[in-house]
Amino acid sequence: MANTESPLLTSQKLAVRLGVTTLFESLDLTLHPGDRLGIVGPNGAGKSTLLRILAGIGKPDSGVVASRNLLRKAYVSQNIPFDPAMTVNAVLTSQLQSVFGSDLQEAAQSKFEKHLALLEENPDLGSDEKWLAELDKLQHRLDEHQAKSIDIPNARAGVIRVAGLEAFAEREFRHLSGGQQKRLQLVHALVSQPQLLLLDEPTNHLDVETVEWLEDVLLDLSESGFQMLGVPLLDEEPEPVAMAIVSHDRSLLDTMANRILEISGGESQFYQGNYEAHAIEKVRRMEEARTRNQRLANLMRRELAWLRRGPAARTTKQTARINRAATLEVNLQGAERKAAVKPKVELNFTASIESKERDASDFWISVKENFGSQTLLEFEKISVTHPAGAQHPLLAKHLSLVVKPSMRLAIVGPNGCGKTHLLRVLAGELVPQGGICKRHELLKVSYFDQHRNALEPKLTIRQTICPEGDFVHTSAGYLHIMSYLEKFLFSRHDADRLIRDLSGGEQARVLMAKMMLEQANTLILDEPTNDLDIPTLQGLEETLTNFTGGVVFTSHDRYFIQRVATHILVYSGTAKDKDNEMFTWTLVPNLEQALQLLTKLSPSRTESAAAAKKQPEKAETKKTEPSEPQSSAKQKLTYNEKKELDRLEALIPKLEEKLAAASESLNAAYTEGLPFTAVQERQLRVTDLENELKSCHAKWEGLYERM
Repeated sequence: MANTESPLLTSQKLAVRLGVTTLFESLDLTLHPGDRLGIVGPNGAGKSTLLRILAGIGKPDSGVVASRNLLRKAYVSQNIPFDPAMTVNAVLTSQLQSVFGSDLQEAAQSKFEKHLALLEENPDLGSDEKWLAELDKLQHRLDEHQAKSIDIPNARAGVIRVAGLEAFAEREFRHLSGGQQKRLQLVHALVSQPQLLLLDEPTNHLDVETVEWLEDVLLDLSESGFQMLGVPLLDEEPEPVAMAIVSHDRSLLDTMANRILEISGGESQFYQGNYEAHAIEKVRRMEEARTRNQRLANLMRRELAWLRRGPAARTTKQTARINRAATLEVNLQGAERKAAVKPKVELNFTASIESKERDASDFWISVKENFGSQTLLEFEKISVTHPAGAQHPLLAKHLSLVVKPSMRLAIVGPNGCGKTHLLRVLAGELVPQGGICKRHELLKVSYFDQHRNALEPKLTIRQTICPEGDFVHTSAGYLHIMSYLEKFLFSRHDADRLIRDLSGGEQARVLMAKMMLEQANTLILDEPTNDLDIPTLQGLEETLTNFTGGVVFTSHDRYFIQRVATHILVYSGTAKDKDNEMFTWTLVPNLEQALQLLTKLSPSRTESAAAAKKQPEKAETKKTEPSEPQSSAKQKLTYNEKKELDRLEALIPKLEEKLAAASESLNAAYTEGLPFTAVQERQLRVTDLENELKSCHAKWEGLYERM
């Protein structure tokens, strides 16, 4: 059903061109209160450009953008604009003062008093309608500022609680982690209570925990508005916040978006619903287009057959038919161009174990061996020291891990817990402290570094991939460098571009192209999903799930982890060992359990805000409505339902204990390298208990809500 509310922003016939390339054209977009628009498309399609135009920072080549009068907008860019030397407290104090500050109130008070002073000089003004109207206007403005005046320190403390930055209030911005900086940037934007929130890649380079926090904040914002901040509302009757989010994080789009705009190949299409609904509808449209083009092609073939009969068939009466054949050809070519899907990155990591043997002529040849159940990497009770020195906690102590063929291990945890350092130990770049490290004698590792240190900024793409000659050796044989680069969406013109001039996504593609030539049997990937667009992410997912070697990776992309990982090693907090502090790690079978562990370590930032938000509501309820006695509430349940509720309350803790024991047993199976059948048995046990516990929780919640 169409939205009848007054729109916040409308754009008509927007077009942006870069040289001869059209990013998008004839783009019409309307945003109403409560709209949550997800904007997707490949790198370079113009998503961020569109967001800047909507924010009023950029300008289109043609078209117009019209906003509601006095519309409050907040643009959260990928680059964070704060003074590096400012503390968290200073950044938020400045923002709170600009929105609610006493300076504005004092200015309004001064204007009001000056206007009143005119009456003392000229008493006749008391009957002057123009003077009285101005007095009313100044009085209204003063009342507004007085109503908005707040206790800045208390308000700041509440906003910092929402951001989860209580321990970092006096820390300078430059010394915050990337996730902490993004938290501060978002709450800073929310203090201004924007009616339209524009987010450009808000999850980029964040850890999983911060991405979860971001999603929770945006959900709270869409459901309850700015009450979550604990500051006075700027509008007496606030409308639902509208959002436009450019993101490659499919989990975030699946949760938040109620409409998707896809920009690709110069065209734009809208889809109703979240990311999953968009994917389903996109497949349906592609099938329809394929069918339509097939019918058009068949009709074109019939017309061509008729034309080929020669001049005898071409009477005056048939002129219209000839013209129709020409029109059909034009339509078919246009339809084929529109149906053409933008090429995807062709990733094909192949794994093998190769040994050297002498043939009958006594020459050394490579012989591929069967992977079987051989162990590629095995670490037993290793300890990893913190790179900053002994005064910091151990990153791991007595950690045991096994990596086998077709095993894909994700390492998950907050920024700063040592994920990258652990990967470098597994890759053999760093030596652990103590323990036993076993590596297969034919192990070959490729390491993807999130900082891309393996790329020389002053070299070209061609020099990086193929330092000598014009051919590269792939798993399928020799291939010309230009043909190889095309697989990674680089044209002939791109081949001579310097690495330092490439975008983050382009550098990631170069590094993957370089890694593929190494033909390793074990991949160590540090945040490979950073800067990648959704089509490339999908290609990487498919490649890794089909990879027969071992994979160990870190990523903030929850959807990617869910699709790729077969095992997850999750940060589970700190512990004391004698006088030393150390980080602890737990092996879990799925992302849901990993997120539960992280949530226990760092409770959702919404709990304190929600409690503050609900506190006055509870007090008000007590004044107006006397609470019903407990016994009358319980009458809503039948006798059997009460018994069921009691049974569930007793059963759930037991199931949780069983699940914990089953998970430990499964972890032990992985660590001890038990046969696959034993691991599968324990995995099924964990899955059954999880399903039973979920069912019990659902029943309990249903009965409890009725109470």
